[in-house]
Amino acid sequence: MYAYPVFRKTPQGRLLMGPTEEANRSTVVVAGRARRKEEVLAEAAAFVRQNGGDPGDQFLVLAHCKIQFGKHQNQRFRWLLENSLGYAVYLVSSIMGEEERDNPLSASKHLFLRYTSQIREIGEAVEVYRKKQALLQEAQRSGDSGCLMVEFGDFKGRSMKEVYEDPGKEAQALVTYLKTAKARPNTNMALFKDYVLKRQASAVAHLPTVTAPSSSSSAAARPAATQSRPLTAAGVNALLARGKHLSPS
Repeated sequence: MYAYPVFRKTPQGRLLMGPTEEANRSTVVVAGRARRKEEVLAEAAAFVRQNGGDPGDQFLVLAHCKIQFGKHQNQRFRWLLENSLGYAVYLVSSIMGEEERDNPLSASKHLFLRYTSQIREIGEAVEVYRKKQALLQEAQRSGDSGCLMVEFGDFKGRSMKEVYEDPGKEAQALVTYLKTAKARPNTNMALFKDYVLKRQASAVAHLPTVTAPSSSSSAAARPAATQSRPLTAAGVNALLARGKHLSPS
């Protein structure tokens, strides 16, 4: 018997946030009334004892408390983190903004918060989730999709605008790759690709009309153009493989 959740991950080690098939099957259509905190803890302690665990281990007991709210009511806390992490992160972020009140529902929510506050991955995921929501609100307010968060690879957590305007070789290699990348529709990568293409089109539209340079001036300019060479195809592939840029999130 164990208390710390075993998270599902991609081969590259990225947490899987979506629900499992088991979670999809266990969705509650109509939630019942929340039980009192004392009852929830007593049931969890009895469950731990029956399964050979130590009921004096508070973390273990918390892990096996039953959820008293939401679409997975009556599933245990640890189960939720292992089977529907994205939903769990959403719940934690929401509960963190609530003051605990003297009623069974609020008490159950804060029991869940006590459990998840001891799990490092949850704290990190909630931080990313909250930043994503803040950037989303800014994008909605300003109408600028560049405010949206990049959700994959080495640049995860930064805004699309920030990465696009980053002069670094790796950032620009990703921007170049996205111009022709085959991104699945409605994914974060597809959104970023769309932003890149719009920025490129806007830049071209605003280019000033210039007189064609003479052959001598063109020849003089050639050495400068070779000073900053883009990454080769092999270099881009190596960067994507190392940085896990091809995440479908």
